Amino acid sequence: MRNIKFLLALILIVPQLFAAKITDAVGRVVEVKEVKKIAPLSSTLRIMTYMGVADRAVVTEMIEKRDIDSRPYTLATYKKSATLPVVAEGGAGRAVDIEKVVALKPDVIFTAFTDRQSADSLSQKSGIPVIVLSYGANGYDENAFASSLRIVGAVTGKEKRAEELIAYIKSLDAKLETYAKAAKVKPKAYIGGVANRGQHGIGSTEADFFGFKKAGVQNVADATSKKGHLFVDKEFVLRSAPDVMYVDGGGYGNIAEEYAKEPKLFELLPSVKKGSVFMSLPNVFYAANVEIMYANAFFYAKTALSADIDVEKTAGEISMKFVGMDAYPPMKAKYGGYSRLRFNGGKISKEAY
Repeated sequence: MRNIKFLLALILIVPQLFAAKITDAVGRVVEVKEVKKIAPLSSTLRIMTYMGVADRAVVTEMIEKRDIDSRPYTLATYKKSATLPVVAEGGAGRAVDIEKVVALKPDVIFTAFTDRQSADSLSQKSGIPVIVLSYGANGYDENAFASSLRIVGAVTGKEKRAEELIAYIKSLDAKLETYAKAAKVKPKAYIGGVANRGQHGIGSTEADFFGFKKAGVQNVADATSKKGHLFVDKEFVLRSAPDVMYVDGGGYGNIAEEYAKEPKLFELLPSVKKGSVFMSLPNVFYAANVEIMYANAFFYAKTALSADIDVEKTAGEISMKFVGMDAYPPMKAKYGGYSRLRFNGGKISKEAY
Protein backbone atom coordinates (compact mmCIF):
# COMPACT_ATOMS: atom_id res chain seq x y z
CA MET A 1 0.00 0.00 0.00
CA ARG A 2 2.84 2.35 0.91
CA ASN A 3 4.53 1.60 -2.43
CA ILE A 4 1.35 2.41 -4.31
CA LYS A 5 0.98 5.73 -2.47
CA PHE A 6 4.63 6.51 -3.19
CA LEU A 7 4.18 5.82 -6.89
CA LEU A 8 1.05 7.95 -7.06
CA ALA A 9 2.85 10.81 -5.35
CA LEU A 10 5.75 10.42 -7.78
CA ILE A 11 3.39 10.55 -10.74
CA LEU A 12 2.00 13.82 -9.46
CA ILE A 13 5.36 15.37 -8.61
CA VAL A 14 7.55 14.41 -11.59
CA PRO A 15 5.71 16.53 -14.22
CA GLN A 16 6.13 19.56 -12.01
CA LEU A 17 9.89 19.06 -12.09
CA PHE A 18 9.81 19.72 -15.82
CA ALA A 19 7.71 22.88 -15.65
CA ALA A 20 9.44 26.08 -16.74
CA LYS A 21 8.71 29.64 -15.74
CA ILE A 22 8.77 32.01 -18.71
CA THR A 23 8.68 35.79 -18.57
CA ASP A 24 6.73 36.97 -21.60
CA ALA A 25 6.87 40.21 -23.58
CA VAL A 26 4.65 42.13 -21.15
CA GLY A 27 6.48 40.94 -18.03
CA ARG A 28 4.08 38.17 -16.99
CA VAL A 29 5.64 35.06 -15.47
CA VAL A 30 3.96 32.05 -17.05
CA GLU A 31 4.51 28.42 -16.09
CA VAL A 32 4.56 25.93 -18.96
CA LYS A 33 5.37 22.26 -19.22
CA GLU A 34 6.24 20.26 -22.31
CA VAL A 35 4.76 22.10 -25.29
CA LYS A 36 3.69 20.01 -28.24
CA LYS A 37 0.51 21.82 -29.27
CA ILE A 38 0.26 25.60 -29.69
CA ALA A 39 -2.63 27.95 -30.43
CA PRO A 40 -1.12 30.95 -32.30
CA LEU A 41 -3.17 34.16 -32.31
CA SER A 42 -2.55 37.72 -33.53
CA SER A 43 0.10 36.87 -36.18
CA THR A 44 2.28 34.79 -33.84
CA LEU A 45 2.19 31.99 -36.43
CA ARG A 46 4.79 34.14 -38.20
CA ILE A 47 7.21 33.91 -35.26
CA MET A 48 6.50 30.18 -34.90
CA THR A 49 7.40 29.74 -38.57
CA TYR A 50 10.65 31.65 -38.12
CA MET A 51 11.42 29.33 -35.21
CA GLY A 52 10.65 26.16 -37.14
CA VAL A 53 7.70 25.12 -34.95
CA ALA A 54 4.73 25.96 -37.18
CA ASP A 55 3.94 22.23 -37.31
CA ARG A 56 2.87 22.47 -33.64
CA ALA A 57 0.00 24.83 -34.45
CA VAL A 58 -3.43 23.30 -33.78
CA VAL A 59 -5.58 26.32 -34.66
CA THR A 60 -5.46 29.17 -37.14
CA GLU A 61 -7.10 32.52 -37.89
CA MET A 62 -9.08 33.23 -41.04
CA ILE A 63 -6.61 35.94 -42.06
CA GLU A 64 -3.86 33.29 -42.26
CA LYS A 65 -5.77 31.63 -45.10
CA ARG A 66 -6.07 34.82 -47.18
CA ASP A 67 -3.49 36.81 -49.17
CA ILE A 68 -0.95 34.08 -48.56
CA ASP A 69 1.44 35.54 -51.15
CA SER A 70 1.70 38.79 -49.15
CA ARG A 71 3.71 37.18 -46.33
CA PRO A 72 6.56 34.68 -46.54
CA TYR A 73 5.36 32.76 -43.50
CA THR A 74 1.92 32.13 -44.97
CA LEU A 75 3.52 30.94 -48.21
CA ALA A 76 5.50 28.47 -46.12
CA THR A 77 2.56 27.31 -43.97
CA TYR A 78 -0.62 27.62 -46.06
CA LYS A 79 -0.95 23.85 -46.59
CA LYS A 80 -0.80 23.30 -42.84
CA SER A 81 -3.16 26.22 -42.12
CA ALA A 82 -5.69 24.87 -44.63
CA THR A 83 -6.20 21.82 -42.41
CA LEU A 84 -6.59 23.70 -39.12
CA PRO A 85 -9.82 24.88 -37.48
CA VAL A 86 -10.41 28.65 -37.49
CA VAL A 87 -10.83 30.15 -34.01
CA ALA A 88 -10.73 33.86 -34.88
CA GLU A 89 -10.91 36.26 -37.79
CA GLY A 90 -7.51 37.67 -36.84
CA GLY A 91 -6.44 41.21 -36.14
CA ALA A 92 -6.29 43.54 -33.17
CA GLY A 93 -9.35 43.45 -30.91
CA ARG A 94 -11.07 40.61 -32.80
CA ALA A 95 -12.95 38.01 -30.76
CA VAL A 96 -11.53 34.52 -30.22
CA ASP A 97 -13.70 31.40 -29.98
CA ILE A 98 -12.31 30.30 -26.63
CA GLU A 99 -14.43 27.15 -26.46
CA LYS A 100 -13.06 25.94 -29.77
CA VAL A 101 -9.49 26.67 -28.62
CA VAL A 102 -10.04 24.75 -25.36
CA ALA A 103 -11.53 21.76 -27.22
CA LEU A 104 -8.28 21.36 -29.18
CA LYS A 105 -6.28 21.15 -25.93
CA PRO A 106 -3.22 23.27 -26.80
CA ASP A 107 -0.43 23.31 -24.24
CA VAL A 108 -0.01 27.06 -24.64
CA ILE A 109 -1.54 30.04 -26.43
CA PHE A 110 0.73 32.55 -28.15
CA THR A 111 -0.62 36.03 -28.77
CA ALA A 112 0.61 39.57 -29.47
CA PHE A 113 -0.59 43.19 -29.46
CA THR A 114 -2.26 42.78 -26.09
CA ASP A 115 -1.70 43.83 -22.49
CA ARG A 116 -1.23 41.98 -19.21
CA GLN A 117 -4.87 42.24 -18.19
CA SER A 118 -6.20 40.87 -21.48
CA ALA A 119 -3.66 38.05 -21.50
CA ASP A 120 -4.55 37.12 -17.92
CA SER A 121 -8.23 37.18 -18.80
CA LEU A 122 -7.70 34.87 -21.79
CA SER A 123 -5.71 32.47 -19.63
CA GLN A 124 -8.34 32.47 -16.88
CA LYS A 125 -11.21 31.88 -19.30
CA SER A 126 -9.42 29.12 -21.21
CA GLY A 127 -7.46 27.49 -18.41
CA ILE A 128 -4.47 27.47 -20.76
CA PRO A 129 -1.14 29.30 -20.24
CA VAL A 130 -0.99 32.43 -22.41
CA ILE A 131 2.34 33.86 -23.54
CA VAL A 132 2.51 37.32 -25.10
CA LEU A 133 5.08 37.88 -27.84
CA SER A 134 6.10 41.18 -29.42
CA TYR A 135 7.61 42.63 -32.57
CA GLY A 136 8.59 45.74 -30.61
CA ALA A 137 7.51 49.35 -30.39
CA ASN A 138 6.46 51.27 -33.51
CA GLY A 139 5.97 48.09 -35.50
CA TYR A 140 9.39 46.52 -35.07
CA ASP A 141 12.33 46.69 -32.71
CA GLU A 142 15.25 44.29 -33.00
CA ASN A 143 15.83 43.84 -29.28
CA ALA A 144 12.17 43.19 -28.47
CA PHE A 145 11.90 40.81 -31.41
CA ALA A 146 15.03 38.92 -30.35
CA SER A 147 13.53 38.58 -26.89
CA SER A 148 10.40 37.02 -28.38
CA LEU A 149 12.47 34.58 -30.42
CA ARG A 150 14.20 33.53 -27.21
CA ILE A 151 10.85 33.17 -25.43
CA VAL A 152 9.57 30.84 -28.15
CA GLY A 153 12.90 29.00 -28.06
CA ALA A 154 12.62 28.45 -24.31
CA VAL A 155 9.00 27.29 -24.56
CA THR A 156 9.58 24.88 -27.46
CA GLY A 157 13.12 23.67 -26.77
CA LYS A 158 14.44 25.57 -29.81
CA GLU A 159 16.93 27.82 -28.05
CA LYS A 160 19.60 27.04 -30.65
CA ARG A 161 17.35 28.17 -33.49
CA ALA A 162 16.62 31.44 -31.68
CA GLU A 163 20.31 32.24 -31.30
CA GLU A 164 20.99 31.22 -34.90
CA LEU A 165 18.35 33.60 -36.23
CA ILE A 166 19.45 36.44 -33.95
CA ALA A 167 23.03 36.01 -35.14
CA TYR A 168 21.84 36.05 -38.76
CA ILE A 169 19.94 39.30 -38.17
CA LYS A 170 23.12 40.83 -36.74
CA SER A 171 25.02 39.74 -39.86
CA LEU A 172 22.44 41.52 -42.03
CA ASP A 173 22.85 44.65 -39.91
CA ALA A 174 26.61 44.49 -40.39
CA LYS A 175 26.28 44.20 -44.19
CA LEU A 176 23.87 47.11 -44.36
CA GLU A 177 26.17 49.21 -42.21
CA THR A 178 29.01 48.75 -44.70
CA TYR A 179 26.84 50.17 -47.50
CA ALA A 180 25.71 53.09 -45.32
CA LYS A 181 29.29 53.95 -44.33
CA ALA A 182 30.54 53.72 -47.91
CA ALA A 183 27.94 56.13 -49.25
CA LYS A 184 29.35 59.58 -50.04
CA VAL A 185 25.90 61.14 -50.25
CA LYS A 186 22.85 60.23 -48.23
CA PRO A 187 19.82 61.37 -50.20
CA LYS A 188 16.50 62.44 -48.72
CA ALA A 189 13.85 59.77 -49.08
CA TYR A 190 10.15 59.28 -48.48
CA ILE A 191 8.01 56.14 -48.38
CA GLY A 192 4.27 56.21 -48.99
CA GLY A 193 1.55 53.58 -48.99
CA VAL A 194 2.65 52.10 -45.66
CA ALA A 195 0.04 49.71 -44.27
CA ASN A 196 -1.54 50.39 -40.90
CA ARG A 197 -4.66 48.39 -40.13
CA GLY A 198 -5.35 48.34 -43.84
CA GLN A 199 -3.89 49.75 -47.03
CA HIS A 200 -3.43 53.49 -47.60
CA GLY A 201 -2.17 56.02 -50.12
CA ILE A 202 0.80 58.34 -50.53
CA GLY A 203 0.23 60.16 -47.22
CA SER A 204 0.62 56.99 -45.16
CA THR A 205 4.25 56.93 -44.05
CA GLU A 206 6.54 56.18 -41.16
CA ALA A 207 8.96 58.30 -39.20
CA ASP A 208 12.06 56.65 -37.75
CA PHE A 209 11.54 54.11 -40.52
CA PHE A 210 13.47 50.89 -39.97
CA GLY A 211 14.52 50.28 -43.57
CA PHE A 212 15.84 53.80 -44.11
CA LYS A 213 17.75 53.73 -40.84
CA LYS A 214 19.42 50.44 -41.76
CA ALA A 215 20.26 51.62 -45.27
CA GLY A 216 21.65 54.94 -44.05
CA VAL A 217 19.07 57.03 -45.93
CA GLN A 218 17.63 60.32 -44.66
CA ASN A 219 13.91 60.12 -43.96
CA VAL A 220 12.03 63.36 -44.62
CA ALA A 221 9.22 62.18 -42.30
CA ASP A 222 11.64 62.49 -39.37
CA ALA A 223 11.13 66.25 -39.63
CA THR A 224 7.79 65.70 -37.89
CA SER A 225 9.69 64.70 -34.71
CA LYS A 226 7.40 61.68 -34.41
CA LYS A 227 8.08 57.97 -34.46
CA GLY A 228 6.20 55.16 -36.11
CA HIS A 229 3.30 55.29 -38.52
CA LEU A 230 1.68 58.61 -39.32
CA PHE A 231 -0.40 60.30 -41.98
CA VAL A 232 0.88 63.42 -43.72
CA ASP A 233 -0.81 65.52 -46.37
CA LYS A 234 0.38 65.60 -49.98
CA GLU A 235 1.64 69.14 -49.50
CA PHE A 236 4.08 67.84 -46.88
CA VAL A 237 5.53 65.46 -49.46
CA LEU A 238 5.81 68.28 -51.98
CA ARG A 239 7.50 70.63 -49.50
CA SER A 240 9.92 67.90 -48.41
CA ALA A 241 11.02 67.39 -52.04
CA PRO A 242 12.56 63.92 -51.47
CA ASP A 243 15.40 62.97 -53.81
CA VAL A 244 14.07 59.45 -53.99
CA MET A 245 10.61 58.15 -53.20
CA TYR A 246 9.35 54.66 -52.40
CA VAL A 247 5.94 53.09 -52.64
CA ASP A 248 5.23 50.19 -50.29
CA GLY A 249 3.85 47.36 -52.41
CA GLY A 250 0.81 46.98 -50.20
CA GLY A 251 -0.31 50.54 -50.93
CA TYR A 252 0.53 50.61 -54.64
CA GLY A 253 -3.11 50.28 -55.73
CA ASN A 254 -4.17 53.17 -53.51
CA ILE A 255 -1.42 55.41 -54.85
CA ALA A 256 -2.21 54.47 -58.46
CA GLU A 257 -5.80 55.59 -57.83
CA GLU A 258 -4.62 58.85 -56.27
CA TYR A 259 -2.32 59.58 -59.20
CA ALA A 260 -5.14 58.93 -61.68
CA LYS A 261 -7.22 61.57 -59.87
CA GLU A 262 -4.45 64.15 -59.29
CA PRO A 263 -1.70 63.55 -61.87
CA LYS A 264 -0.38 67.13 -61.83
CA LEU A 265 0.23 67.03 -58.09
CA PHE A 266 2.42 63.93 -58.32
CA GLU A 267 4.26 65.25 -61.38
CA LEU A 268 5.46 68.25 -59.36
CA LEU A 269 7.63 65.97 -57.23
CA PRO A 270 11.35 66.05 -58.17
CA SER A 271 11.66 62.29 -57.63
CA VAL A 272 8.79 61.68 -60.07
CA LYS A 273 10.29 64.06 -62.65
CA LYS A 274 13.69 62.38 -62.63
CA GLY A 275 12.39 58.80 -62.44
CA SER A 276 13.55 58.14 -58.90
CA VAL A 277 10.42 56.44 -57.58
CA PHE A 278 10.66 52.77 -56.63
CA MET A 279 8.40 50.08 -55.25
CA SER A 280 9.42 47.73 -52.46
CA LEU A 281 7.59 44.69 -51.13
CA PRO A 282 5.07 45.13 -48.27
CA ASN A 283 6.91 45.94 -45.06
CA VAL A 284 3.76 45.23 -43.07
CA PHE A 285 1.00 42.74 -43.70
CA TYR A 286 -0.74 41.53 -40.55
CA ALA A 287 2.17 42.91 -38.49
CA ALA A 288 5.79 43.23 -39.55
CA ASN A 289 7.04 41.15 -42.46
CA VAL A 290 10.38 40.96 -40.67
CA GLU A 291 12.41 39.24 -43.37
CA ILE A 292 10.94 41.54 -46.02
CA MET A 293 11.88 44.60 -43.95
CA TYR A 294 15.52 43.50 -44.09
CA ALA A 295 15.33 42.61 -47.80
CA ASN A 296 13.77 46.01 -48.50
CA ALA A 297 16.58 47.74 -46.60
CA PHE A 298 19.03 46.26 -49.13
CA PHE A 299 16.79 47.53 -51.95
CA TYR A 300 16.83 51.03 -50.42
CA ALA A 301 20.63 50.86 -50.23
CA LYS A 302 20.84 49.80 -53.87
CA THR A 303 18.50 52.45 -55.22
CA ALA A 304 19.31 55.41 -52.94
CA LEU A 305 23.02 54.79 -52.36
CA SER A 306 23.86 53.02 -55.63
CA ALA A 307 25.14 49.99 -53.69
CA ASP A 308 26.08 46.97 -55.78
CA ILE A 309 23.45 44.48 -54.59
CA ASP A 310 21.53 41.70 -56.32
CA VAL A 311 18.29 42.46 -54.50
CA GLU A 312 16.26 39.52 -55.81
CA LYS A 313 18.95 37.05 -54.79
CA THR A 314 19.32 38.76 -51.41
CA ALA A 315 15.56 38.68 -50.79
CA GLY A 316 15.49 34.98 -51.63
CA GLU A 317 18.38 34.20 -49.31
CA ILE A 318 16.84 36.13 -46.42
CA SER A 319 13.41 34.52 -46.73
CA MET A 320 15.04 31.10 -47.02
CA LYS A 321 16.79 31.68 -43.71
CA PHE A 322 13.62 32.88 -41.98
CA VAL A 323 10.94 30.56 -43.37
CA GLY A 324 12.78 27.81 -45.24
CA MET A 325 11.77 28.84 -48.76
CA ASP A 326 12.49 31.50 -51.36
CA ALA A 327 9.36 33.63 -51.00
CA TYR A 328 10.48 36.30 -53.49
CA PRO A 329 9.15 34.72 -56.74
CA PRO A 330 5.51 34.36 -55.55
CA MET A 331 5.58 37.81 -53.95
CA LYS A 332 7.05 39.23 -57.15
CA ALA A 333 4.23 37.57 -59.10
CA LYS A 334 1.66 39.31 -56.89
CA TYR A 335 3.24 42.76 -56.52
CA GLY A 336 5.58 43.07 -59.47
CA GLY A 337 8.73 42.75 -57.40
CA TYR A 338 11.35 45.43 -56.84
CA SER A 339 10.58 48.00 -59.51
CA ARG A 340 11.14 51.51 -60.78
CA LEU A 341 7.82 53.32 -61.17
CA ARG A 342 7.12 55.62 -64.10
CA PHE A 343 4.35 58.22 -63.81
CA ASN A 344 2.83 59.25 -67.11
CA GLY A 345 -0.57 60.65 -67.97
CA GLY A 346 -2.33 59.45 -64.84
CA LYS A 347 -1.04 55.90 -65.13
CA ILE A 348 1.87 54.21 -63.35
CA SER A 349 4.00 51.57 -65.05
CA LYS A 350 6.54 49.26 -63.44
CA GLU A 351 10.03 48.53 -64.67
CA ALA A 352 12.07 45.69 -63.19
CA TYR A 353 15.02 47.03 -61.25
